[in-house]
Amino acid sequence: MSDNGHVPEDEELANGVIGHIEPAGDEGDQPEVEPERAEGRPPRRRRSLAVGCLLAVLGVLLGGGLAFLLGRHRAKPPAAEVSAPASSHAEYVAELVFSAKPERPEPTPDVIPSEAAAIYCFYELSRLPPDAPLRARWWHKGEPMGDLPLADHERTGEDHATGRFAIAPPSGQDAFPPGIYEVELSSPAEPGVSVRASFVALPRAAKILAGGGEPDQPLIVRDLQTALGVTEEGKPSEVAHSFRPDAGRIYACFSYQGMAPGGLLVVRWHAGEVELGKARSELTVSEPEGWAHAWLELAEDERLPEGQYQVTVHLGEDAEPLASLGFTVEAEGEPGSGP
Repeated sequence: MSDNGHVPEDEELANGVIGHIEPAGDEGDQPEVEPERAEGRPPRRRRSLAVGCLLAVLGVLLGGGLAFLLGRHRAKPPAAEVSAPASSHAEYVAELVFSAKPERPEPTPDVIPSEAAAIYCFYELSRLPPDAPLRARWWHKGEPMGDLPLADHERTGEDHATGRFAIAPPSGQDAFPPGIYEVELSSPAEPGVSVRASFVALPRAAKILAGGGEPDQPLIVRDLQTALGVTEEGKPSEVAHSFRPDAGRIYACFSYQGMAPGGLLVVRWHAGEVELGKARSELTVSEPEGWAHAWLELAEDERLPEGQYQVTVHLGEDAEPLASLGFTVEAEGEPGSGP
């Protein structure tokens, strides 16, 4: 650690910092449930339990009509439907995968944000040559929407049809209306070869899946404070915004509301423009609202370098913070307190 009061390099400082978040309610391990995958291609998979929770949200959003459709959809997931000549064999590949990002996921996310500027469709049809002409059609909630332009089409296959194209929101709309979309890709040159698959678009999808509550219930983080201590309720005590290098633990306390139980809040610490990766802390909440806190500290014989710091609170891996607060470490700051 530097003795001249300057913040050291990211790796040197980050390796000496530890952090932790105490939960606002009872904790419990939340095991991840991975969907079952059947062997063979194209893959058939079950949508995750998160989609089941989203059905209730859709009932509020769309008066129950779309929720019924999604419930029926989940009971019998529409895996990619393949049409091919009778001579096709077990190694035939016909696949569509969708994502709001230009990088191909595996598999299609359970829910795609309806606010996305474009939804990318990745395709692979092993019985078509790489330069085969293609035609795409799509449906929304079972209603045909006509031909789908192959916008920003990129072919990547060398020995068969593989590539990616972009799907824009319906004409005249800034976002994709919520619901189930189906896309069919075929080739005029090979009428017997086609593939059809679906995706679900919802508003605030990423926040819902991370535990951000229902679309009409905003997630709020407020009362973010740095302090030398914390009460049994998780509220700050000895609030301060300037700390001595030997302050011991520096707490970040905040209140939140609008979370879905099981949602994830992440606290990040920064020295200047450098994030202290080792200090990042995660909190899986068990209540829709409450208090939570994390802390920043070095080993017993270490001192925090003087300078400007910042603490931010995020929903899951969202880059945009829900709340942020700056503080300083300097020789004339508040004295330290033990853990």
